[in-house]
Amino acid sequence: MAVWQYTIYLVPNTALAADGSLPGVTVAGGMFDLPPLTFAFSGEQLERSVATILPPAKSWHSDLRAYGDDARHDINIWYENGRVRNVRIRIDLRSASPSLVGRVASLGREMDCSFFEVSNKAVVPADEAALVNSIKHSRPARFASDPRGFMDSLARESPSRRPE
Repeated sequence: MAVWQYTIYLVPNTALAADGSLPGVTVAGGMFDLPPLTFAFSGEQLERSVATILPPAKSWHSDLRAYGDDARHDINIWYENGRVRNVRIRIDLRSASPSLVGRVASLGREMDCSFFEVSNKAVVPADEAALVNSIKHSRPARFASDPRGFMDSLARESPSRRPE
């Protein structure tokens, strides 16, 4: 995962608590684990929709369907026992377009999902304005807008205060 890639995971709205949070997320040592998720859509339906956003790519694993380019924008769909296990979306903020962000937000709405944003460990609604706001306030956006300033700010932070 590159520092300039904004990373989110699809999360079914049915998995969210009444306050919009995602119960069962564990965060430890800068890493996180999503709880087991049950998606209401089929893998085929998801793959058809994702293919309208990014082209299919070669996968390195039989349980992975890859779309886009892993060095830029990509969507990975992981399967377990024939069912969608998780869906990771990465947007290269050095070359993101409003159109791409809009299509990603539409995917979330179409699949009745929200997004779990990795750098802030927060749930983002599948709304274009909310997604843009989340992108603007993310670590990848800070890096993409001012790489040197971002690196200088990391050097000034104490190790115990560094965000994941």
